[in-house]
Amino acid sequence: MKPQATLIDINKILHGKIYGDGDVSFCGISTDSRSIKSGMLFVALNGKKFKGSDFIEMALRNGAVAVIAQDVDYLCNGIKVKDTLLAYQALALWYRQQLDAQIVAVTGSCGKTSVKEILATIMLNNGVSFKNQANFNNQIGVAKTLLEAPLNSVFGVVEAGTNHIGEIKPLADIIKPNISIITNVGISHTEHFAKIEDLITEKMSLCTAMADRGVSLLPGDIEYSDIFLSYPNNKIFTYGLDNTCDYYPDNLSFDNLSRPSFDFKGIHFKLNLYGTHSVRNAIAALSAADILGINLSNASKTLIKYFGYDKRFLMCNTSGYTLIDDTYNANLISTIASIKTLGLMQQSGKKIVVLGSMLELGENSDMAHQKVIDYASKLVDIIYTIGYEYANVAKGIDKVNHFTNQTDLLNTLISNADIEDIILFKGSRGAKMENILEAFKIAVSKDD
Repeated sequence: MKPQATLIDINKILHGKIYGDGDVSFCGISTDSRSIKSGMLFVALNGKKFKGSDFIEMALRNGAVAVIAQDVDYLCNGIKVKDTLLAYQALALWYRQQLDAQIVAVTGSCGKTSVKEILATIMLNNGVSFKNQANFNNQIGVAKTLLEAPLNSVFGVVEAGTNHIGEIKPLADIIKPNISIITNVGISHTEHFAKIEDLITEKMSLCTAMADRGVSLLPGDIEYSDIFLSYPNNKIFTYGLDNTCDYYPDNLSFDNLSRPSFDFKGIHFKLNLYGTHSVRNAIAALSAADILGINLSNASKTLIKYFGYDKRFLMCNTSGYTLIDDTYNANLISTIASIKTLGLMQQSGKKIVVLGSMLELGENSDMAHQKVIDYASKLVDIIYTIGYEYANVAKGIDKVNHFTNQTDLLNTLISNADIEDIILFKGSRGAKMENILEAFKIAVSKDD
């Protein structure tokens, strides 16, 4: 069942001006005039390069029964508001208050999507549940996620993203989480944060917004744990790899590809994921599942079938080459974690890392890229870099080969890589490292 009401009903929270028939009822809310269905309410959001009201006619033609816009055609049913984004968020909050679901919110500098996906996989087998689709973790995406949640949902997990001060708190106010998870904090989007403490405050607003309700799950064994735990908060549990945390793994071990096995709350888990960072993500998700009362034995059976999420350390074998697709995004924490995992893998061929720039790091950029190069030089055999952020820091290091364009990098990689090599591709979204990965796959497949 989708959100349903009349214009008069929702105007009690929107405080706009009704045009046409206020008693018209709708079922479902959409911001996309192309895919809107008959009987739905259309919210005409404005963008940097478009005006939402320009799409009202299409929305009505495709079945919308009413619209919310900042300028409403008097010939249609609708509500005129001052800000359609605020109206959309208000509708999401209105619908959230009708949901009985236990909702977990997740944020952090990296790992939040992985934690969300692991927890969503666990939830799926324990009742009707929902999650953000794709990267819908901003002010529009979170509202969309809530408005599309089944009314009979038992569980939900919602990722909240930020790259500017003050973005998390409004999301937390809409999500109204029962549990908030912070994955970590580090040099990520620091272009818009003056110091690391500002970034921590921003992330922690997901927890402090819960006031005296809900539970906070905080990393208990990382560099900034003491700062996290110093914030005035509600009920807190810590998680991590160290046994000083409230939630942690026992008997942790890895196979030759760095896939972990461990015990958690007396239940054995084996993951088809890679590295210690994946263990940390899994423990965060399992901690939330335990608090929610989900059967962990069932979770163990579920997670053995989970193989990761799009462009986040996904491994495949192409024509004898082991390729790791970690191209979705990159910051210092995630890049170091990926290189560490590659370094722990055991195979007969070379270990090669192909690195694209880590973006939006501001004044921390040179330092972060230098740390990556220094760390990778100790663990891998060959390093290929692209992007001006790596240009200066890559100079004079024997293992490093820097390129100014993807074509030259690709050709060199094809020439120097051998069957049984393992190759990691990693970079920020803007670096488009997946292009090199896919081109390499095509090239080596032709040689078969």
